[in-house]
Amino acid sequence: MRVIRSTTKEIEGISHLELWFKTLDQLVDPDDPGAASEKELTAEAEDRLYTLVDEIGYKKPVDLTIHLPKSDESPGIAIDLPRAIRSHFAFRLTELEGEKKASLHEGKMSFFIAIFNACIMISVAWFYYDLSTSFLYILLTGLVVILNWVTIWDTYEYFVYDWRHLWRKRKIYEKISRMNVDVHLAG
Repeated sequence: MRVIRSTTKEIEGISHLELWFKTLDQLVDPDDPGAASEKELTAEAEDRLYTLVDEIGYKKPVDLTIHLPKSDESPGIAIDLPRAIRSHFAFRLTELEGEKKASLHEGKMSFFIAIFNACIMISVAWFYYDLSTSFLYILLTGLVVILNWVTIWDTYEYFVYDWRHLWRKRKIYEKISRMNVDVHLAG
C-alpha cells in the first residue's frame, strides 16, 4: 500500500499542509510524457490533496509543502512541481465547467418533465372527476402522483444537491490551483 503521509498545522491563521511522498512517481504520473511542469498528478495524490484541502475548508488560506526523497532530485524539480500541481487542478477546473453544463442540462430536462407530469396529473384529475370512485381512476391517479414525486425529487436533487457539490468542488479546485506550493527534498 502506498500511503501518503500528511500533517496539517495552523500558524497565524494559515493552514500549513505537508505531504510526504515515497517517490516522485507516487505524486506525478510516470507514464505522462509531458514536460515536468505539465505532468498529471496520480489519482492517489490528487484525491489525497483534494480531501485534505476540503477538510480545511475552501475559505481558509493554505500553504502546501511537498516532501520527496533526495533520490528523486532532478534539475528544476522544485520549480516544476508547484507549477504541475497548480496546472493539474486548473485543468480539473475546466473539466468541471463541462460537468456543470451537463448537470444544468439534466436539471432543465428534469424540470420540464416534472412540469409535464404535473400537467398530466391535473388533466387526468379534471377529466375523470366524475369517475373518482372507480378503481381505474384511483390506480391511475396513484401512478401519476408517484411519477410526479419522482420527477420533482430528481429536479430538486439536480438544483439543490448536485449544484452545491459542484460549486464546492470548484472552490477547492480554484484554491489548489492558486495555492503556494514548496518542494523539499530530503533523505
